[in-house]
Amino acid sequence: MSTLAALAATISVLFASASAAAQEPAGDALYDGAFFKRQAIIVSDMDRALTLYRDVLGFELHSLTQSGPDSYSYEVFNIPREASIRFATLDAGDVQVRTLALIEVTGVALDPLTGIRRAAAVIDAHGRYQAIVEAIDAMGLERAQPRALGEASSARGQGVELGFTDWDGNLIVIYEFPQPEPPAPR
Repeated sequence: MSTLAALAATISVLFASASAAAQEPAGDALYDGAFFKRQAIIVSDMDRALTLYRDVLGFELHSLTQSGPDSYSYEVFNIPREASIRFATLDAGDVQVRTLALIEVTGVALDPLTGIRRAAAVIDAHGRYQAIVEAIDAMGLERAQPRALGEASSARGQGVELGFTDWDGNLIVIYEFPQPEPPAPR
């Protein structure tokens, strides 16, 4: 299933690149490019994943559905047809609706994600950084050492960032600044 991980990572990178380009100043011209909608993350246990993404990170469950045998996810994520798929979308408040998707794949083994990480969910902790770090440590999730982010002299102040992985090896990077920006609509 390493092809599955590579495809998910490629899709995330493509969407992130389009989103970054959309944020570059275009002068007086109206933006007419693609818009980022959501990142999709493959997980092996939806209930367990929700304890992290909903209960710790604070995303709100928008919908949870069982995917049918004709789901496009089988094709684009290279999921074997004998697998069962559930699909959840999560909101980041009223502003970022369905900004994250969790795709639970059961009935087949998911290969571990090793080597160079090809994608990450980058999340503004929005005042919850310390509580998130304590929770991921209590869950036993692997994490890197935190590091300073930006310059203390900037308008937002010097922030902190921390990378960690969920139980399926998906990379999450949280960050926080003393003077946060409001969330951008998605």
